Amino acid sequence: MVAKPANRLPSVAKPKRFTVTTVADLDPRPGVQYVAWDTEPTGFGVRVSPSSKAYVFKYRTKAGRVRWATLGRVEDLALDQARDRAFTMRGQVAAGKDPLREIDASRGAVTVRDAAARWLAEHVATKRKPRTLAAYTQIVDSIIVPKLGTLPLLELGTDDAVRLHHQLRGTKVHANRTLAVLASLLAWCVTAKLRPAGPNPCQGIERYTERPRRRYLTAAEYAKVGRALRAARKAGTIASAPLVAIELLLLTGARPAEIAALEWAHVDLAHAALRLPDSKTGAKTIHLSPEAAKLLKKWPRWAKSAFVFAGRRRGVEGGHMHGSTLSHTWEDLRAAAGIPDCRLYDACRHSYASEAVSKHGLTLAQVGEQLGHTQAATTKRYAHLHDEAARQNAMAIGGSIAKALRRRTK
Repeated sequence: MVAKPANRLPSVAKPKRFTVTTVADLDPRPGVQYVAWDTEPTGFGVRVSPSSKAYVFKYRTKAGRVRWATLGRVEDLALDQARDRAFTMRGQVAAGKDPLREIDASRGAVTVRDAAARWLAEHVATKRKPRTLAAYTQIVDSIIVPKLGTLPLLELGTDDAVRLHHQLRGTKVHANRTLAVLASLLAWCVTAKLRPAGPNPCQGIERYTERPRRRYLTAAEYAKVGRALRAARKAGTIASAPLVAIELLLLTGARPAEIAALEWAHVDLAHAALRLPDSKTGAKTIHLSPEAAKLLKKWPRWAKSAFVFAGRRRGVEGGHMHGSTLSHTWEDLRAAAGIPDCRLYDACRHSYASEAVSKHGLTLAQVGEQLGHTQAATTKRYAHLHDEAARQNAMAIGGSIAKALRRRTK
């Protein structure tokens, strides 16, 4: 008994109660494959090809996936036996089971779960950064495996990918990221000879529209954050390490992960710079303003840790501060400052870019260099800031010229 892809085969006009004679009378059609259906059970039929006839059973799983089971060739299997097998499978479907999935599992077929485990261990863990591995693992473990894990890898098709993407429509960005991870997994499966070469099932699926985040701290909000930082430091309501780390983020525009895992070995106070050997975009230098350098000069070193902001990692001392600590601390500061809907990433990265363009006139290329972007497309999200600065400059220049034109001469 084997599975057949859920393609749509033409059917004869009307189901008919099968007898040995009616099955024998089903004539092949040159170059055409069609299905004749029995009246009972629903989904039981004969697939007629130009060179063969086979009993089939078509059903829909609880998850809504249409599947075809080939029960056996007509010349090898008696009609009553084929019908009994179809009734048995119909009962399994009614009980919420997927008969073909159980058969595939018993035969040791490679499942999506098996392939995903190999992909993470053999490809992602060896060729991607640890943060990428963690992000991919989270999507695989929480979404792909629970929803597609037991599906035989060879049977995963576009309809499965579309259904998964649609199920996640409530979180559109997450839905798009999940589809991208699944596409990467399936592309690797072809390279690893786990799937035959062919179009990727995720290819051509329209992604959800993502609205770019354009939240920046205003001058008034920067002042509110400053007051909240000083108040928390004076009252001792928040630990010093995350407060200093967040202030350093605001002053440098660094990524939260870069500061959370910052090592003293990479701090060059003599030249006021952080020299990171690795980051999201590779080796990177972050130049420090006098205020940022002063923060690090005053910050004590902990002998048991190589990290600037030491912390516990999975209960083991000597590690660095966890990113969630920074996020939670920022939420407390944001609430105390009365600032709504502004993520830490917006506050440190996007707001830094806004200041660079609107207050200091940096070009997009210069902003990309400051923030450590390797792709110009990444920096283009700030193009509107550059346009606004240009608009304000045009108004100021045009205004001065108009004033000059109105000036009366003797």
